[in-house]
Amino acid sequence: MLLQKRIFEWSKNLPLWQSNLLHRLTAGPLDDTGRREVIRILAGAADAPAPVALELADLPADEGEHGRVELRAISDLRNINCLASGQALRLEPGLNVVFGDNGSGKSGYGRLTRRVTRSGEPEEILRDVFDPGPSNGPQTAQFDIAVDDIDQPVAVDLADEAARVLSAIAAFDSSRAR
Repeated sequence: MLLQKRIFEWSKNLPLWQSNLLHRLTAGPLDDTGRREVIRILAGAADAPAPVALELADLPADEGEHGRVELRAISDLRNINCLASGQALRLEPGLNVVFGDNGSGKSGYGRLTRRVTRSGEPEEILRDVFDPGPSNGPQTAQFDIAVDDIDQPVAVDLADEAARVLSAIAAFDSSRAR
């Protein structure tokens, strides 16, 4: 059985408050509001939010769930930082290192990739502050992936949950190094 499924099955036997804590921690460390909510749940406070149990979808996908998933390109960007809509970041199988001058888009691609692959704490993806025209438009991109060497495009809209298959990809950059 896959590790993620084993964790999920194990969590079903936990008290709801513990399963809720696992659910919350899958989104990253608790902030002050999250800590206060957990304390209110533990104390049984009348104003405590309803605890939400851990779901399998909260955990990243395992290679066995979809096959070997590789990110090949990120393109068709719309309203993602100052990244140009007509450019594409192409990647090769294996480890990729993205480098370039300051202001060339490395951090923007990193934030976007970490967000949709669930490789780090959720971070707000800003719109292009220098182009107020599309400021209300959707924030979208296309992630070209290969699953067991079969190419498939995955459309991403930041207003929606990213396709689960993308969580099988690990993204790391210097902002996650701490």
